[in-house]
Amino acid sequence: MCKSFIAQRCLWELGYGITFHAPEVFQDRNQHDLDRDFADEVPGYTRNKEIANVLSRQQLRRGEAQVGDNLHRCYEALVAAGVFPSAELELVKLWLEDFRLAATRGTQPA
Repeated sequence: MCKSFIAQRCLWELGYGITFHAPEVFQDRNQHDLDRDFADEVPGYTRNKEIANVLSRQQLRRGEAQVGDNLHRCYEALVAAGVFPSAELELVKLWLEDFRLAATRGTQPA
């Protein structure tokens, strides 16, 4: 849920929005603890307004070239607000590096 708020905030800088709809695929889930899943999601429900306020205060840059930096700024703000643990920033950094590498490979001739 929180990640959809981040996506929405970043998309606003591109002049886009986000739409939610019913699932289009079936997900065959592995065994997991529904109580733990619920407990992990509670902050997303109880802190929605705070999360939205933190994200709306971020000064992001417009343009597709800024998406990665904007994403990182949003996560930094949410870590500072105690929504995510600081370890989340390293995961975002690694994800962005992988994304940039994949994008670069996609533009090179085979």
